[in-house]
Amino acid sequence: MVGARPVSPAVTAVHARVKRQGEGWLLVVVFTREDGTTERRLTLHDCEATANATALLVGIALVEAPGSTSEAIPLAVPVPEATERAAGAGAAEGRTGAAETGDANGRERAAMPRADGEDGRERAAGGNGSGANGRKRAGAGSEGEGNARTRAAEGEANGRKRAAAGSEGEANARSRAASSETPAMGMGGARDEARPRPSESPRGARVRAFAQVGPAVAAGIVPQVTPGLTAALGVAWPRLRLALGYTRLFRSEARWSVDRDIGAEVSLHAASLRGGPVRRVGPVELHAGLGLEFGAMRALGFGSPTNLDGRTWWGAVLGGGGLAWAPRALRGHGALVVQAELVVPLHRPTLLYNDDPIFRLGAVGLRAGVQLEARLF
Repeated sequence: MVGARPVSPAVTAVHARVKRQGEGWLLVVVFTREDGTTERRLTLHDCEATANATALLVGIALVEAPGSTSEAIPLAVPVPEATERAAGAGAAEGRTGAAETGDANGRERAAMPRADGEDGRERAAGGNGSGANGRKRAGAGSEGEGNARTRAAEGEANGRKRAAAGSEGEANARSRAASSETPAMGMGGARDEARPRPSESPRGARVRAFAQVGPAVAAGIVPQVTPGLTAALGVAWPRLRLALGYTRLFRSEARWSVDRDIGAEVSLHAASLRGGPVRRVGPVELHAGLGLEFGAMRALGFGSPTNLDGRTWWGAVLGGGGLAWAPRALRGHGALVVQAELVVPLHRPTLLYNDDPIFRLGAVGLRAGVQLEARLF
């Protein structure tokens, strides 16, 4: 931004530091001058905007006109979008180039009268060194020198005026360059830009892996309401979730109606694949999904002289949904999930004792659970 322009001697040092502040960056720039220090603080939404703001602040301070005060450094600077920044930079470059040209022309014109004065002095010296008519020529040379000095003074004054006009044009170019950018924003505006909009979900807008585990309870298929354990690993997109799960139902007793001391304990191990859409409303997520489950069921007899240990395969269709709450304090890295689903068995075995039915698995069951979910990245 400064280019070939001379650096103002008013600023002796510049120190800048940047650190994280919320979702944006806090920029602190300290200008050291002969009369003290000036500090400027800005909060900007991204790294590129912070770098541009730093460059603009320092550039304005280094080329400000002599005699200007530290108030010339703005409290806040524009943070334009990419397209506006490119257009504004082109306009500023053109105006600044014109100011530089005017400044250089003023300095050249200021130097020209001095050359005229030197010529006059040389002519005067020549007059002093002449022969018989030396005194007359010396007088004429002195008169010429006086006229040359007068012309030099007038030319130098004009040059200074033109140089001042060039400096004024340079200041106007900087003002136009700044006004061609987007309107300046203060601390509050920068924080508003850095804060995500309610409709935005920075962490939900990318693919993430998750793991969950928690207790569950099943009813309707096994003989009694039975506790269990569920776990899952999966991948979540902004609108979709896929998960591989595991379900363990603990022992559920079925007793023979003729003799209640005789019966069997039923337990289940199963793996599942689930998938479904996701809807997010602030920190709350609504899940829906369908899935398939396959595994093994075991029935272990008790109470009879001969207790058998039987096993068979297990399969079911799953359909349901869940409600997840992701507290803001966890910054999107965890959630509490409440899930419920219907279970429709593909295979309904019957428990027998001496060819007498004890229990047959139900046609439809309900399974519910609470899981703690960790979102890995």
